[in-house]
Amino acid sequence: MLHTQLTSRQLLRGTSRITALFMTLLSLSLIMPLTSSAHLPDDIEEFEGRVIATDLQILKDLSITPLAFEPETQVALASINTAQMIAISTRAHELGRCGGYTIVGELATLKSTDVHSFFLPIIERHRKDLDLQKALRDGAYLSKMSFNSGLNVQSYVDQVEPLNIKEKVEWLSGYSTRFHKGEQNNVHVEDMKNMLEQMVRASGRQDVKVGLVEHKKTTQKSVHVRFVGSVFADEHVVLGGHLDSVYWKLGGVLASEPAPGSDDNASGSSALVETVRVLLSAPAPRRTVDFYWYAAEEVGLFGSQDIAEDHKRENKNVVGALQLDMVMYPGLGAGTITSISDFTSPWLRAVLARVNDEYVKARIEESQCRYGCSDHASWYKNGFPSVFPTESSLKHMNKLIHTPNDKINAESSFEHAAIFSKLAVGFALELANSRETENSVYEVPASQW
Repeated sequence: MLHTQLTSRQLLRGTSRITALFMTLLSLSLIMPLTSSAHLPDDIEEFEGRVIATDLQILKDLSITPLAFEPETQVALASINTAQMIAISTRAHELGRCGGYTIVGELATLKSTDVHSFFLPIIERHRKDLDLQKALRDGAYLSKMSFNSGLNVQSYVDQVEPLNIKEKVEWLSGYSTRFHKGEQNNVHVEDMKNMLEQMVRASGRQDVKVGLVEHKKTTQKSVHVRFVGSVFADEHVVLGGHLDSVYWKLGGVLASEPAPGSDDNASGSSALVETVRVLLSAPAPRRTVDFYWYAAEEVGLFGSQDIAEDHKRENKNVVGALQLDMVMYPGLGAGTITSISDFTSPWLRAVLARVNDEYVKARIEESQCRYGCSDHASWYKNGFPSVFPTESSLKHMNKLIHTPNDKINAESSFEHAAIFSKLAVGFALELANSRETENSVYEVPASQW
C-alpha cells in the first residue's frame, strides 16, 4: 500500500483535472477497505438499502467489521442490520452522544461503485478540519473578526430572561414523548409552530415567516422560522436544535414510554425560542437568519440532514450554523460551558468565543463528541461552517438523558441555559449584520472549507 502525507489543502489546490485525479488516487491510499477489491461483493445483505458512517471505535467495541475506514479521522463506513443499528445507537448514547451515525447512501448504489470514491467525500470534510485546527494553532489564518453591526448588541443580549426558558422547557417536557415514531409525533411540532406564529403576529413583523419542513426518512416535521434579510437575503445565518426526544433501554427504543427530554433537548429548543423573542425586537437583519427545530435527531440526524443537504443542493450561501443541544445542566460548574472542537469550524468557534468575550463572559472549555453527535454534523458534512456550544464536557454530562428521568430537577439551571440564548443572540446579530465584505467576514477562504 502506498503511503502519502498528502493533505486536503493540497487536494484543493490542484491546477488541472489530471493533477486533481492523480492527487485523489494518492489520497485513496489512506482509506483501508474491507476487501482487496475496489467493489463490494454481490452477496452483502442489504439493510433497508442504507449505509452508515460512524466512529471506527464504536464498530470495534461491537465487533462489527467496517466496509472501509480512514485511519487519521477514525471514521468508518458500515452496512448493518437492524440489531446492529440499535447496538450502535445504544453505544453512542452510552458515550454521551446523540445519534452516533449518519446514513450516507444506498447499498445498491455502493455495490456498483468504487468504495473509495464513495467514502472519500465523507472523510474529506473531517480531514480539512484537522488541517484547519493545525493552522489555527500555528496562527496561520485566524484574526479577530470585526464586530461592526452598528447595533447595541449588548442591549439585546441583556433582554434574555431565564424564566422564559424555564417556562418553555416545562411546556415541552409536558408531552409524554416527542419521539419521531410516536403515535402523536407531530402534535408538539404543530404546537411549537402555532406558538411561534403567535409571537410573530404579536410583534407586528412582516419580514418573519414560520413554517414546517417535511422529511424523507421520518414523518415527523421540523419547525422553521425565517427572518428575511433586508440587504443580503441570499446569505443565511442558521441557528438550530432538535425538538424530538427518546427513551433508550436495554439496547432499544421504547417508543410508547415517557421521554420528557427536558435537558435533551427541550432546553436547547427553549433557548432558541427565547432567542427568537429577543430578535423580534431588533431591526430586520441585513442577512437572512434561519431558525430550525429539527425532527428525529436522536435516531440519526434525519431532520437536519435533509435540511443541510437541501441547502447544499440549492447552492445556498450559509455563513454559519450554530447548534444548541442540552444547555441547562452545569456539569462543569456555574458559568462554565463547552465548545465542541471536532466536526465544527475553527473560525466559527473563534467568532463564538469573541461573542462570549464581548457580551456574555462565560468560561468556555473545549471538548470533542466525535462523529454525528448532534445536528451541527449535518451542516459540517455538507460543507457549511458549524459551531456547537453545549452545557458541559461529555465526561461531566447529564447522566439522565434518554430516560424517563430527564426532567427539571434540583441540578437544572436556567441561568446556565440563558448563557446559550445570549450567545445565540450575539451570534445572530453580529453575523447577520456585519457591514464588512464577504471576504473579510469569512476569515478562511471558502475554497478551504
